[in-house]
Amino acid sequence: MKNISVLALLCGGCTGSDLQPDGALPSGGKDTSIDDTGPPAPLVTALDVGIDVGFQEDFFDSYQRGRACLAADYDGDGRTDVFVGNPADRSYILLNRSTPGAVSFEMFDILYDGLLAFGGGPADYDNDGDIDLFLSVGGAEGAELDILLENRLMEDGVLAFVDVSAAAGLSGPTRGGSTPIPVQSAGSRWGDYDRDGDLDLFVNVSIIGKDITGSTCEPDADEDPYDGRNTLWQNNGDGTFTDVTDAVGLGDALSSTFQSSLIDVDNDGDLDLYENNYQDLNVLYQNMLAETGTASFAPWPNTLLLNSEPLESWNAFVSAVGDLNNDGWEDLVVLTREPTKTLTERGPRHLLFLNTGSLGRTGFIEASPESGLTNFVETLGVMGSQLGDLNGDGILDLFIGNGGPSEGNHDQLFLSTGYGEIAVPGYGALRIPLYEDRSELIDTPAQVVEGFTGTVPSFPYRTHGSCIVDFDGDGQPELAITNGGRTSWPDELAQSPDRLFEFVQHTAPAYLTVRPRGDGVGTPQDGTGTRIEAHVRAKDGTTWSIHRTLLGGNAFSAHNGFQLTLGLGEAVAVEKVVLRWPDGAVEVLRDVALNTTLTVTH
Repeated sequence: MKNISVLALLCGGCTGSDLQPDGALPSGGKDTSIDDTGPPAPLVTALDVGIDVGFQEDFFDSYQRGRACLAADYDGDGRTDVFVGNPADRSYILLNRSTPGAVSFEMFDILYDGLLAFGGGPADYDNDGDIDLFLSVGGAEGAELDILLENRLMEDGVLAFVDVSAAAGLSGPTRGGSTPIPVQSAGSRWGDYDRDGDLDLFVNVSIIGKDITGSTCEPDADEDPYDGRNTLWQNNGDGTFTDVTDAVGLGDALSSTFQSSLIDVDNDGDLDLYENNYQDLNVLYQNMLAETGTASFAPWPNTLLLNSEPLESWNAFVSAVGDLNNDGWEDLVVLTREPTKTLTERGPRHLLFLNTGSLGRTGFIEASPESGLTNFVETLGVMGSQLGDLNGDGILDLFIGNGGPSEGNHDQLFLSTGYGEIAVPGYGALRIPLYEDRSELIDTPAQVVEGFTGTVPSFPYRTHGSCIVDFDGDGQPELAITNGGRTSWPDELAQSPDRLFEFVQHTAPAYLTVRPRGDGVGTPQDGTGTRIEAHVRAKDGTTWSIHRTLLGGNAFSAHNGFQLTLGLGEAVAVEKVVLRWPDGAVEVLRDVALNTTLTVTH
């Protein structure tokens, strides 16, 4: 392995927490009998098939202003569909009609025309077996009420959505009264923060009357503090929600927040919160449920950083969660939009916070330069982004979509090439993922369908929500991208073609797809929060493991669906699959075949 030394500032007396006994995560966060090395699978090329498969919105008379990419099996046929949110344009659901090896979509319905559909997320909030849809409305472009759509598939036998926002109490905060307040909701995350078996919702709110390109995103003294207050909605289990933001300790943060992350930093089974603020300091909150028995949040001190990079980095536009080095501990990618006021000693860049729990220390090491996440775009920087394994080697890759309100910028793609190490003095060596910039694979103009009469904008585009999903069930995920600009800009500048990239290998890597389903009692019915690890073996006897979590949304206004596809590289056998359910139960599966899809019910 490549060895890279990094000076570490360590605090004494800090220890890590593990999910323990009954088969839970052992000390160090991984099965120490497994040698976690794995051969990468070579990538050949990427093909934009958006037109051919029905994903590019050429079926309209114009392109749309892309924001949300929310993937889920809305019609219950086992294939992952997509909701595409387009502020001030048409927002719709594409049903997946793919067969193995052949991606195909068809229009289901235009849900809204003109709504400022900025983000949201799919979830089975009522635990009835079908996937519902929350829409966070407004973003940086206006104040509106949010929308909760109940899927009536289980009740009526056909796919149909009913707006239950008012009845559920989820339209917006109320200042303690009964009338919801229109706010600029941006990203949202589903997660069972109180571990009662149903899904709660965290909604990011940006600042009313402030432009994201302005000099400040803090509310004026005469503005309503609810205008900049994020909201945590507790699911009451009866179809309604309660605003518990103040009660759990999150009510004092009044910043312009776009895309935060729910992440179990210390492996204690409850969801912590990384609040991702733009033009202000980010905040990492610890969920105190495991420590005190009550779900509440307290700011985590910056002693979690084991080197000199600050967790509270300025100008962070979006964050994303994933186990980037496959050690059983969740890591955090923080993507900064521009270098202004970026708090880092090593220059402006995106930040890769690797969890050090496997070394017995609760904390992070910032390792973006050592990992190869370089070539930071300093103008018209990050908007969209996503984590997913596009080359099938079991290590999460990173897509970064760039652009600005006035014009687009070139997108970036960093593909994994294997592992290296960082020396953490006093604790040992921490494995890190290594990346290569392969942006040329996807940084190309979109094709234009013959006879399209709409305006074709200049390349590059403004990139927003992106999903990495195996839409056709062949074990190789595709990259779906929604493009588009602000509502205040003319159509010819703001409306851009969406993209869908297929990735082609020299030799197809092995894979395993797992669809966890909860019991709807102690574990959410849709499986959100389930952690999966696959232990595999190569022909020469080498063994390694891959770790994934079914997240309730990740990165910019995106959800990657409820099927977890694990690239297994050159594996020839799966030795075991371990599922760690949100209620703490652990299930171990053996004799699992390669290149198959498992549906596992708690």
